[in-house]
Amino acid sequence: MMFRREWLEFAGGFNCRYHQAPDVDLVLRLALMGCEATWVRQTTVCYRQHEANASHNTPLQTSECQVVLERVFARPNLPDQIRQLERQARYTNLVWSAWRLYFTGHLAEMASYLEKSLSATPDCPTETVLGWINYFQKYSQEYGDEFDARSLSNSHEWQQLTATLF
Repeated sequence: MMFRREWLEFAGGFNCRYHQAPDVDLVLRLALMGCEATWVRQTTVCYRQHEANASHNTPLQTSECQVVLERVFARPNLPDQIRQLERQARYTNLVWSAWRLYFTGHLAEMASYLEKSLSATPDCPTETVLGWINYFQKYSQEYGDEFDARSLSNSHEWQQLTATLF
């Protein structure tokens, strides 16, 4: 994502209160301020991933993302067009968070986030579960990883979660 440096300064930079989600907070604040940005389609930097990455602290990462969204949607002066996106934003964030937790081996937390996402989806249980699997596959591909639906479906946490739905 690319935007003018002046916007970064105007927004006050990154919020150091967040250790895992300062970028999410910054982007949402910039969007609410009306910052114009564009996506750069070509790869300009690479992100080295390894087991010691701070981003592997997914329980903290996902909880901070939830806090950031809470703060955004708690704003009393939030424009109606943004407020109308709340349900979808929460759903998408919960499912992405669940995938990150699954990806890093936090299956109990994954199931908890998927269960929370049920309150934000208009779909029936079957469509919801298929949606989760599609999102997991999409996110895995974006990270250059193979998604193993069989492994997920054989996990105790997944079986327990889906048993409550059907």
